[in-house]
Amino acid sequence: MKFEQIYSILDNHQKAINYRVILLAEATLREVYQCVIATRSRDCLELGTGHGATTCVIAAALEEIGGGTITTIDHRPDREHNISELAEVTGMQRYVRAIVHPAGYAWTLMGILREQTAAGRCEPCVDFCYLDGAHEWVTDALAALLIIRLLRPGGWLMMDDLNFKLRSSHPGWEKGHGNKTDEELDTPQVGMVFDLLVKTHPDLERFALTNTGHIGWARKKGGGPAIWLPNGVMVGPIKISMQQAYVGLPLYPGAPTREGVIVEQQERGTLIHGTGVDPWVIFSNPVQPMRAIDALTLRLRLLAPDMETVQLYWLPLGANYFDEEHCRRCIVRASNEPQDLTFAFTGTEHERTMQAFRLDPGENPCTMLVESVTFGRW
Repeated sequence: MKFEQIYSILDNHQKAINYRVILLAEATLREVYQCVIATRSRDCLELGTGHGATTCVIAAALEEIGGGTITTIDHRPDREHNISELAEVTGMQRYVRAIVHPAGYAWTLMGILREQTAAGRCEPCVDFCYLDGAHEWVTDALAALLIIRLLRPGGWLMMDDLNFKLRSSHPGWEKGHGNKTDEELDTPQVGMVFDLLVKTHPDLERFALTNTGHIGWARKKGGGPAIWLPNGVMVGPIKISMQQAYVGLPLYPGAPTREGVIVEQQERGTLIHGTGVDPWVIFSNPVQPMRAIDALTLRLRLLAPDMETVQLYWLPLGANYFDEEHCRRCIVRASNEPQDLTFAFTGTEHERTMQAFRLDPGENPCTMLVESVTFGRW
């Protein structure tokens, strides 16, 4: 089912029953839907069912890609308008597996972890996970660590309510949280899980914030290049090996090519050997982020001559050619040791969204080895 259809059904149902079934922002729900579609995430997990609106959006995406299951877990789904009702209204029942565990989703995750563990090794089984449950450190810190174990390489974790605080979170909050300390009441506990556990975890990458910082994203390492990225602010650098980065074709119809440049893939990176005046090479494969960036760092070795003026041109979103307005220069001395060359960018978000970049390794014949490119500052 298309996103516009599922969203319209949920929105109209909410109006018909005159009851708020807690729909996330339309742009956020669309992004969840697009993530499942783009990554073909057939095994999805939701921690914190609530009414089940997001569950149905994920289920609609599963129908669109030809099948799968969204397993949603809660200790106490809404009694009046819950996932059973919404799944029936939307026709998504066959894709939904709803689990109620009075002790919470951490216990269900423990059961899944136990089922997936054999001979001391856990076999990951989740492609996409949406965490929107307890909003408390103890519960969600454990859940996040368990999810990371269960995510397949390339799988995405999405966490809602990074800015949520227990104090004044809803009318009558004192009844449920009156026994908490001031620190517990005033700390954005889900945000702490994202900052202290998720962003620092060695198995995760591609950290991003969307919905004005309320939602955090992270991707499990492995599984090849990221074929989809959240449409938000990336909160960590993206480092890409240059071994398979060079595209030896024009970037756009009629694009000029520079004669006298030899590009060779080596074990350590991309070797650029320019035999003529003003050699240059266009790189477009590594520019997968397609996001506004504040800096780009090249790890390189200038092998010859002794010193060169390196130029970096970037192609802003929507532009058709490289120009001097979007160019940075830096003097580099020859060295057998790798050097990190950082180019800082300014301008609007549109101007800093990069389609591709062109590297001019020197003004005269030269030889340079480019080992990696990092989008964003370390």
